Amino acid sequence: MDTYLDSFTRAATHSRPALAAQQIEAHVGRWHESAVLKLQKRRWTSVGPAPAPSEAGLFFSVWINEKSLRQQRVCYNIHALKLRSLAGFSIQSREFAAAFRAAFASSSGDWSHVSTDYGPQTLMEGWIDLDAEKTEADVAVLIRRFIPLADLIDRLLDQRTS
Repeated sequence: MDTYLDSFTRAATHSRPALAAQQIEAHVGRWHESAVLKLQKRRWTSVGPAPAPSEAGLFFSVWINEKSLRQQRVCYNIHALKLRSLAGFSIQSREFAAAFRAAFASSSGDWSHVSTDYGPQTLMEGWIDLDAEKTEADVAVLIRRFIPLADLIDRLLDQRTS
């Protein structure tokens, strides 16, 4: 897993200017026996971005674990956890998920093997083929694709400011 943590770190480092311009923080670490890259804005969580998944808030994650290694996949998703408790916003989780998915539909073709057929906590999830020699570059592509979705999340949150 250390090789993948290194690849995630390098991809995030290469993407740092674009992420910083959007106030997106990147964290790389281990979580539940997975190598994880997590992208999140401070305003998307009540407790501040941290390497581990949040108790409440929104974040994009990319991960590799034993199962994904067997399947030769790099997995990704956007989680929306306990949005009702997100300070400064009045959010109904199912309504927020529906609004995100409706807006995401026009760009879903840009995402490999993506699905939105989940409950309100997983806004979207997908995977790309794992090529160990290209992991860093492939993850950097996922990061670049996520940045416009960060703007979408901000717009949806702005509409739900309490």
